[in-house]
Amino acid sequence: MSSDPLPLGPLPTFDQPRAEARYDDLVVGVGFAPLGLKDLFEADIEKIRYLFPFPPGPPNYFRNWEFLRSLESEVENRNLRTEDRWQVHSFDVPDAFEALCRVTNGGDRACALAPLGPKTHSLAMCLFALALERAGRQPAHVYYTQPRRYALDYSVGTATFDGAPDIKAYCIKLDGRHLYEL
Repeated sequence: MSSDPLPLGPLPTFDQPRAEARYDDLVVGVGFAPLGLKDLFEADIEKIRYLFPFPPGPPNYFRNWEFLRSLESEVENRNLRTEDRWQVHSFDVPDAFEALCRVTNGGDRACALAPLGPKTHSLAMCLFALALERAGRQPAHVYYTQPRRYALDYSVGTATFDGAPDIKAYCIKLDGRHLYEL
């Protein structure tokens, strides 16, 4: 649980948007709390699309749908269609990256990214923004807000599975070659 978010803004180290920035797409990583996201809806954006963790498993899917429900009044006039919700497994970084490529027509559509969902989807969004930069394309602006307060037990210890630490790692560069490119 988190509360008291800072204002939504560009993630440090990523390209800073111009005041008159216009986006073809805003891709939102669906998580638990859309902290500050409504501020971004006022920007000049043609389509709002969602990267939805699927299957999230109970009880997380309730929180994911509550995330969308809380934004319902903000997106009612944005022509939200089923095909604007891209379902990607919560642990699948390559598929999340490919979904971003499809949504933006290979990076040809100007986009803003809001990585508010699973950490793996956030990783894919940041890798996509970096791939756009390396390809010399129009930058994707990555927006985030940092909560000022977290629950005291927000993160405790390391998860285990069958008595062993349940740790996941994702290869993003191999033998000096970026694995996520456009």
